[in-house]
Amino acid sequence: MIPVVPLKRAVRLITRRGTMIPDLPFIGLEHIKRWTGEINLTTDAEAEGTVGFFEAGDILFGKLRPYLAKVALPDFCGTCSTEALVLRPQKKHEPRFIRYALSTPEVIDRINGTTFGAKMPRASWEAIGRVEIPAPDLDTQKTIADFLDRETARIDALVEKKREAIVLSNERLSSTLEGLTFGNSIFSSCLTPFKWVCRITEGQVDPTSLKWRDMPLIAPNHIEKGTGRLSLLESADEQGAISGKYAFPKGTVLYSKIRPALAKACIAPEAGLCSADMYPILPGKKLLPEFVLMQLLSKSFTDWAVLESMRVAMPKINREKLGSVRLVVPPIADQRKAVEKFAVVRGRIDRFVELTQTSIDRLIELRASLITSAVTGQIDPATFRRNGTTDRALDRIEKEMST
Repeated sequence: MIPVVPLKRAVRLITRRGTMIPDLPFIGLEHIKRWTGEINLTTDAEAEGTVGFFEAGDILFGKLRPYLAKVALPDFCGTCSTEALVLRPQKKHEPRFIRYALSTPEVIDRINGTTFGAKMPRASWEAIGRVEIPAPDLDTQKTIADFLDRETARIDALVEKKREAIVLSNERLSSTLEGLTFGNSIFSSCLTPFKWVCRITEGQVDPTSLKWRDMPLIAPNHIEKGTGRLSLLESADEQGAISGKYAFPKGTVLYSKIRPALAKACIAPEAGLCSADMYPILPGKKLLPEFVLMQLLSKSFTDWAVLESMRVAMPKINREKLGSVRLVVPPIADQRKAVEKFAVVRGRIDRFVELTQTSIDRLIELRASLITSAVTGQIDPATFRRNGTTDRALDRIEKEMST
């Protein structure tokens, strides 16, 4: 039976803090993928004020919303968000093994349980340090880590292939959008200034008040890039919102004014609030909300927005510039036809994306189960690989998703 030890006996908490150093890479929690711990520095994240410092081989553990299971092991030195704990493994502990042990659902659940009742779940080092993790001898840790590196790499490669398929499908969606809006030569004579046909909501409300706190609060991070899909819906209270927000009715077109290259826009599925980084757009009688959304997601509009936003330090579109851009305003009947055509294409792509995402979720579940079994000694890495257990599991998932 594999012995266990409190995490604080296996790692040392590094508390060095300071200001951002331009030459060092910065890792925010947004850069760390859930469960896999993969670091993607192209994802949007900014350092604000104080940052932490880490060395290659240190483990970064996201203490904010620990249920997201953001546990990374960078192989370089840099700075990180203060919402990430920097944990340095002791000499008798393999960093890769500890990262795997910390990313199991069982350990994450125990850590998350220490935040019960908090509006904004944030685990403390005192609580995290008491959580027990498996602690076999160093050679066994390295053997298990090597095994998991190989097996998870195979799963991750398949997951990445499926994610690339989703990206390609979204690119087809973008091409369809262009053809139905600015790329439609029939609409070339139907250009009208935005401010003549749309209105942006003004005046902020208090998200902590009884009237607003339970309503959904939509921010740019809740919207998928370039697709118009909402990836998450949380209330203002769940997000711990305290500063003023914009209120909007159901059906409002929401557009992120920051980093327009990401083309983040959607139609509100219900009445709610949005952050100050979003524009709540109310189309007039001459435009269907769905047709406005299609234009905001199109390549032509995004290219214009990117060009305009490059003139300021933080890329964003101000109200005056947005008001001056010309939208395509064809007859309502033509808009409705374009919206219907887009709905058909999007429905087909959405079904493919949903099926592919389900497959990805199954693979991630397999990955988590494999890690738990390995670090707790429930499987023998040597015989597991010879028996081809991972191959059979992957084949089964692929077969289920194709039926």
